[in-house]
Amino acid sequence: METIIRQAFTSAAQKPGATVAFNERVSTRPGDSLGISPLYLLMGCTLPVYFLVIAMQRAVGFSRRAHMATMVGGAALACYFTSAYGMDAIPPHPLALLYLFLLTQAVAPTSYGFVPFLGPFFPGAAVTLFILLGVSSSGCSVPVDLLPGFFRFLHPVLPMGNAADALRDVS
Repeated sequence: METIIRQAFTSAAQKPGATVAFNERVSTRPGDSLGISPLYLLMGCTLPVYFLVIAMQRAVGFSRRAHMATMVGGAALACYFTSAYGMDAIPPHPLALLYLFLLTQAVAPTSYGFVPFLGPFFPGAAVTLFILLGVSSSGCSVPVDLLPGFFRFLHPVLPMGNAADALRDVS
């Protein structure tokens, strides 16, 4: 996309004395020339809480309150350790960790709420919603403007798209 934009504006500025200056508005992290580390960071925070919800189905001795407390604590640890130690990818702004935690809290309780309604179909529904559709509409690997209409519609609806936008805004 950058190449196309550069070509269009450079050819338009062929007038004598005209120059074109490009400034990167959303910088990438050092060593991440493609700018897709947020995708892996968000996946690294989403998958552990999904598996935690599956594990909580097996914890039949826990009350609903204990399930939720375990998911909140486990999600906080998962997003911190994934982003801080696993990927060394926390942007230097303190709100970034909060946004990652909020992503986990959007995924875990929603997935947990699917269990009574979907029963054995819960894993497939949660993976479809939060992983397949979430990654495709997040705008992390392909800019939102280039997504097909359906995924562009899902971008502000699903939590991964919101988390990606929030991380870009603070970095």
